[in-house]
Amino acid sequence: MGDNGMQEIDNTIEELWVNSTNEITSINAATENWKAQTLPLARIKKIMKIDEGILQDMEREKLAQEANNKGETLKPPFNNGTRFMIAGEAPVLLGKACELLIKEVTARAWRHTERNRRRTLQRQDVHAAVGESEVYDFLIDIVPRMTTNQGPPPPTSFPEQHMPQTATGTVASIPMAAPVTV
Repeated sequence: MGDNGMQEIDNTIEELWVNSTNEITSINAATENWKAQTLPLARIKKIMKIDEGILQDMEREKLAQEANNKGETLKPPFNNGTRFMIAGEAPVLLGKACELLIKEVTARAWRHTERNRRRTLQRQDVHAAVGESEVYDFLIDIVPRMTTNQGPPPPTSFPEQHMPQTATGTVASIPMAAPVTV
């Protein structure tokens, strides 16, 4: 795939953002069905509540540290009554942001798929798409960077002398994964 193909993918990503921006600005708030989203709002809310628990834990640690610095002991209850509220629009906005992130990462991963002359998007393409830009560094724990060195393919079978042997000298049975063809 040449520079023309790469330019086509770059144009696709640019079109994605232009179309998304136009779609967002053309929303009529009075008639839009906010409950009909691409990603499930219940899961987004659940994730946001998990984050709320993390923030409360951080607040407790901060209070404990302040008390420790003053030489005091923090007495239960540790919670100072702070409760984080989630506005009704927040899950919808976060869902749209996640949808746009998924679309862009998919388009960038597709670029790697085509560059490798394949027609199936693979995990390594997503890894490469995330690794090509520092913008996606926040995903490093979820999608670790992969090296793109294309070495020889791993062997699909081993000679018997290299197989592990049991105490009686027989070859141990090791389940082998099916070879992957690219």
